Amino acid sequence: TRGAARWPRVPAAATPPARDEADGDTATELEEEEEEEEEEEEEEESEQVATSMEE
Repeated sequence: TRGAARWPRVPAAATPPARDEADGDTATELEEEEEEEEEEEEEEESEQVATSMEE
């Protein structure tokens, strides 16, 4: 079920970055934002695992 947590995020990640480029973000900045989002997701997943192990 680990992949199920990521599934809803796929369409958002698949959207073209044109709207972000319109804000003046460079490709590097977009990549950094994506990396930060992935790190946040991993933290949330580890918290969920820790919570489920406590139960």
